[in-house]
Amino acid sequence: MGYIEGVKSRCKTIQNVIELLCTKFKVQPVGNGYIDMIIENEFVDDFIEELTKNGFVVEGVSWWCHCTQDSQGKLGCPHGLGGPKSEFFEGWFSETDIPMFEISSNDLSEINKISTYEKIEFINDKIVNSIKEFRKSDNYMECLVPALWLLVPEEWER
Repeated sequence: MGYIEGVKSRCKTIQNVIELLCTKFKVQPVGNGYIDMIIENEFVDDFIEELTKNGFVVEGVSWWCHCTQDSQGKLGCPHGLGGPKSEFFEGWFSETDIPMFEISSNDLSEINKISTYEKIEFINDKIVNSIKEFRKSDNYMECLVPALWLLVPEEWER
């Protein structure tokens, strides 16, 4: 069974698991769906590990500036457009214009044909590695946090 078919067949269970993980790791989705799920750097590795264990694919990463009074003075935040007030932490988030990292269409096509734990782990490891690489780049600042895009049916709402 392909990934999206499998996700659709377990819709209620899966959405409950995602919501529990979001609460546990203080993830803040920007809208009503499962894209731009902002997460602080300290929680991202464990969150993706839990997503992987539960059979969820992360298809992309965008970057947001976490603006606080301290970071505004220290780092010149915000570094981007507007965004939501943080539900879990001081401050608010500002969407940056840093290019999004996306999993290749070939990898996503493959997982939609046959979904296995190994394939999910392979894709999610690419996401983790892209985050680690970006943190080493000259464009990274300590105020920047990733926002994960989960691969779920587009019609799903929180």
